[in-house]
Amino acid sequence: MISREEIFAYAKKKFDGEPDYPWNKSPDYAVLRHKKTNKWYGLIMTVPRDKVGLTGVGSVEIMNVKGEPERNAALRSQEGILPAYHMNREHWLSVVLESTLAKDKIFDLLDMSYELTKKKARKSSKADTDESLAKSRRKKLPENRKLIN
Repeated sequence: MISREEIFAYAKKKFDGEPDYPWNKSPDYAVLRHKKTNKWYGLIMTVPRDKVGLTGVGSVEIMNVKGEPERNAALRSQEGILPAYHMNREHWLSVVLESTLAKDKIFDLLDMSYELTKKKARKSSKADTDESLAKSRRKKLPENRKLIN
């Protein structure tokens, strides 16, 4: 079992991140974002147990994190890790904070999410690629050689 405060303390220490509370209708929903890009790497919320497929009455606190699609099925087979609530289930997972999942495992999942949501290096545009191809195809002629039409 882990508390949201422990997760916030970890995010502060590791990523210099502070929780953001963007929704007036859900004031306890906390988003963890990258400082420069504002991209989410975590979302902590309280949801009804039945909304995430859990038995019992009442609510449960969960944290959504991004995962690698090829690993998410295996991760979801572990107790306390579910398909993401209210997010793309191929790419995101929900971690039940009251589960028996070890704190270190939860922190590892948060680290993975942080890395996966970092801004990617800019891909070159078609214009950049065309210009590169054109440059590579140009033949360099010796200075004393003239081009003949």
